[in-house]
Amino acid sequence: MNWGYRMSIAVVALVSVFVVVFYTVLPPGANAVSPLPVIRIISSVQRLTDPREKLLFVGDVHGRYDALLQLIDTQYGGIDAVDEHTKIVLLGDFLMKGPQSKEVADYILSHKDKIACLLGNTEITVLLSAVNPFYRFRMRNPLVFSHNKTVSSAMRDSAHELIFEPKGKHRAMVSELGYPRLSRLAEHCTIAAKFDLTLTGSTLYGVHAGMIPGDFSDDEHALSSVASLVNMKYVNGKNKTQTARKQSSLPHAKRWYKLWEGTRSPVTVLYGHDASRGLNLRKHTKGLDSGCARGGQLSALEYSYNTGDHEYTAQLLQVHC
Repeated sequence: MNWGYRMSIAVVALVSVFVVVFYTVLPPGANAVSPLPVIRIISSVQRLTDPREKLLFVGDVHGRYDALLQLIDTQYGGIDAVDEHTKIVLLGDFLMKGPQSKEVADYILSHKDKIACLLGNTEITVLLSAVNPFYRFRMRNPLVFSHNKTVSSAMRDSAHELIFEPKGKHRAMVSELGYPRLSRLAEHCTIAAKFDLTLTGSTLYGVHAGMIPGDFSDDEHALSSVASLVNMKYVNGKNKTQTARKQSSLPHAKRWYKLWEGTRSPVTVLYGHDASRGLNLRKHTKGLDSGCARGGQLSALEYSYNTGDHEYTAQLLQVHC
């Protein structure tokens, strides 16, 4: 037996031991730094009873801290001028693509009393990468949510395509932001937010990708999967439990927001995620991802109460990215 052959056998043996350790010896969770906080699906319902209260829903920022600052400076004269009657809601995908993700994260965390953040598919994938530092070899640690839901890298849509697949760029984002900062974001942000406009009897929901009529109804436990709420663009028109990002992944595929057309619901859904459609303002759904990440615009809708007409009006705000 020559030396080269012996070396080959030794290498194979070492690799085999490595695989056994990662897949059988180490218990689930052993490769995680520490567990993240349980992520809330939806925050406590916020009821607007004061006609001075305002809501500003902001589309996908994608690391463009400069555009976010410009938007808030233009409308309010800076974050310090935002009073206790105004809440800013970021509709997810506020990290990555742009060069200033850390600045965006710190801005959110420094102003938690004024800024609510919803998690998009980007943030979910980054958080999955954070709890699985050896993701190239082994990913077993899921993210844990309220309502007894979990998300893992093995989740697939109705066409069996991976939904959340951490890559090198997500790991790089984990390194840039650091685990403590990501843990604070996971604790502060939610998947969805609900606002009851008691002065008019209507309701606003914020979510990253979208929601199906009936989600969060009654006892707040009737809801789509986390994957649907943060990643879907299409739904099976004959089976609304089946959703996907790609039209080709579903039979009878239609845009999810078309399920809301013709309904008499008092609900309006504000979302981002769908830059390919751009600004998409309909009666019951308001799409606000207008492609800031690729040089488009950062869009927002501000809801304020008009005491003369006794109704809420939505003002469109946009800045160039």
